[in-house]
Amino acid sequence: MLVEAGESGLPAGTISRRLGLAPSTVSHHLAQLESGGLIGATRSGRNQIYRLNRNGTRELITFLTQDCCGGDPGLIGTSGTCATGLATTKQAGSDTKRVTPTD
Repeated sequence: MLVEAGESGLPAGTISRRLGLAPSTVSHHLAQLESGGLIGATRSGRNQIYRLNRNGTRELITFLTQDCCGGDPGLIGTSGTCATGLATTKQAGSDTKRVTPTD
């Protein structure tokens, strides 16, 4: 949504309605994205307007491509995971599952 909104950005309330999620839930996630440098926020009256931080997003994509795929973006699968054939470990609660790109 924020990519499509461009420089005008979107108010948190609009994001919440479009996603069908509680405003507090959306605010929590937006705060985490802002803390990570992926989005920015400015106040306009009573609204927080969120915009994509293109540089922060580009830096994340570059880091993930170099770290995950040894600099070869062709190895990133369509699901956003590396298609290197290496297994990874996912932890969900007390269960640990070994996952390969074909899972």
